[in-house]
Amino acid sequence: MEIRDLNSFLNKKSTLMISILFCFLLLISPLIIRFMSGNVMVPNGIGYYHAARSTDYLGGNYHMPINLYEILISLLGGSFGILISNLLFPAMFGLFSLILITLISKQNEQSNRNTIINLFVFSSMPFFINIFTHGNQFSFVYFMLLLALYVFKEKNHYWLSLIFFLVLSFMGKFVSSIAIFLIIFYGLIIKDKNKIIYAVAVIVLSQLGQLLIPFTFDIVSYVVTSPIQELISDLGGSFGIGFMQFVLFFFGFILYWIDEKSHYFIKVSLILLFLSIFTFNFMVVFIYALIFVMMIAKSIVHIFDTEWHSVTLQKIALLIIVSSFMFSFISYTDRVVNEGPEPEFIDSLQWAGENLPVDSLYFSAQKYGFLIDFYSGGTSVIDQKIVNQNYLEQINSIFKIHNLKVARKALHELGVDYIIITDEMKSGLVWNSDDDGILFLLRNNETFRNKYISPDKTIEIWEVI
Repeated sequence: MEIRDLNSFLNKKSTLMISILFCFLLLISPLIIRFMSGNVMVPNGIGYYHAARSTDYLGGNYHMPINLYEILISLLGGSFGILISNLLFPAMFGLFSLILITLISKQNEQSNRNTIINLFVFSSMPFFINIFTHGNQFSFVYFMLLLALYVFKEKNHYWLSLIFFLVLSFMGKFVSSIAIFLIIFYGLIIKDKNKIIYAVAVIVLSQLGQLLIPFTFDIVSYVVTSPIQELISDLGGSFGIGFMQFVLFFFGFILYWIDEKSHYFIKVSLILLFLSIFTFNFMVVFIYALIFVMMIAKSIVHIFDTEWHSVTLQKIALLIIVSSFMFSFISYTDRVVNEGPEPEFIDSLQWAGENLPVDSLYFSAQKYGFLIDFYSGGTSVIDQKIVNQNYLEQINSIFKIHNLKVARKALHELGVDYIIITDEMKSGLVWNSDDDGILFLLRNNETFRNKYISPDKTIEIWEVI
């Protein structure tokens, strides 16, 4: 197909409608594949933290700081169930976000082709696939951001954007920072400084007002042990962007920098983004995610619109980009599809919840923390939101202790009641052999007592006496 014919096809209205549906299926494809294979569980991760707190909210037990996303899930969980709500509503936010990207693109007089490129970049980026398939609070955040930015440009409904930005401000300082940055960035693009002042003032005043109320709102932070790995999904990160998307971002960065029409704030913010990437600060992905989409899309549009000396080379370049995107997408989707939790592990935790004291403290691998809290009703010593690296190193060192007295003392000081061990932990997640560290000490009946072994022998629960 010639580039001219491809442009003509992408600019059709029917192609745009089909692209919205296709990109939505692309965005939630990990969930679709999991469902088709019989796995209807939320992929392991932050979703279970929100599910546990939402369950408490449903029962009238409110945690501080309050999280608006969890309140929303708890309100809907009474009808649909907490876990189902925590799967369906992020997926719904994903669909609405794609529709809003389409509306914002048309609002800024972009062609159907460019709108489709925006949709494709957004839906194939591992960062957005993660937040819309893992029961993640940021699915709600980005839906609200896009909704606020869409209304932000509307002359007759601008005041609605102030309400949406006000809601976002009640999701904590970090989300407020994202909103303020996008307000300034987008406001300068559409050249309306008065709207910028009003919207930023609403968020700042809201943050100041929240200092006077007796309860707090916030959003959970994320643990990152290897920021550069998390930034590039092809290196195994659970968030971030694909390698080719990363390359195209830098190309888009250059295009914006040399554009004389670009506002100085946009150029400065891009420099800050550039520098923050080289510090390997993972959290920059959350702040600049939509900017990544815009830069990457600009690069692809430039490749489409530039007159090449060789049309064949242009086609090859576009083919390489699409192939690289799909490689990153398939690689990341495969990891999500194969993520836990396994049914046997859930059954084991539910057994613990039914047969062991509800206030039990469990010692296990960090990646199981949220699952343990949700299904057992107890508490895990460590989970994925623990950010103190010294504490994590101290806890993880206990797994390796070979001295019975030292191990008993360390576990008793923590107040550990039970230890949960899986085959995955024995196969490299924690240990490398069956007699390494605490595994070797479990045979001491005076200190440890086996309480449960799963039918397939892959999960064990040991009581600390």
